[in-house]
Amino acid sequence: MNRNRILTALVLRVRPFGENAREGFFLTREDGILRAAVYGGAKSKLRAYVSPFNSGVLYLYHDPVRDTNKVTDFDCLNWRPGLREMYERTITADEIAKTILTGLGGSFDEALQMAEESLNALENASLTRIRPILIHFWWRWANILGIRPGFHDLQEGFNPGHRPPLGEGATRWLTATATLSPAQTARFTMDAQSEYEAAAFCHALLR
Repeated sequence: MNRNRILTALVLRVRPFGENAREGFFLTREDGILRAAVYGGAKSKLRAYVSPFNSGVLYLYHDPVRDTNKVTDFDCLNWRPGLREMYERTITADEIAKTILTGLGGSFDEALQMAEESLNALENASLTRIRPILIHFWWRWANILGIRPGFHDLQEGFNPGHRPPLGEGATRWLTATATLSPAQTARFTMDAQSEYEAAAFCHALLR
C-alpha cells in the first residue's frame, strides 16, 4: 500500500484524539469509510478545513507499522456553511453522518454521491423540507445496503419485521421519490401523518 495517498472525501465526524489532535472520520470514493489523525493547534488551517460535512481532496500518510493514518492536507472544495446556520439542519446532517458510519454497502462512489447530494439539498432547505430530505436519504441508503423492500411489496402492504405501518400517503411518496435526487423530491409533498409514518418506517428499516 502506498504510504501517501490522495482521496476524494467527505468529513463525517471529528472528535478529540489525545492532547493536541483530533480524529476525523471520512467517507471516501476510493476506500469507503476510514479514519485518520488530524494534528495542529486550535487555530491551524488544517483543523479548520477538516470539519464535519466539508468535502474535498484528502491527503493521507499511512504508517504501515502502526496501521494508522494521518491527514497531511485537505483541499476543501465545499464548506456547506448553510448547514451550520440552522440547528435543525445541523442535527439532520449529523443524523446522515451517523447513518453512514453505522453501515456502508454497495459502491463507495455511489454512497459518496448520495451523501453529498443530500447535504447539498439540506444546506439551504426550509424547515418544512428538512425532514423529507432525511427520510429520502434513509430510503435510498436502505437500497445501497440491499434491505429496501420492493415497490410491489410496499403497495401490497408487505411489512417484514413488524416495522411501523405505512399508510397510502407515505407509500406513494416513497415509491415516487425512490429514484429521484434530493432536490427533485421537492415537488412531492406529504401530510404530517404520512411524513411521520415514512420516517418511522425508514428509521426502523436501518436499525
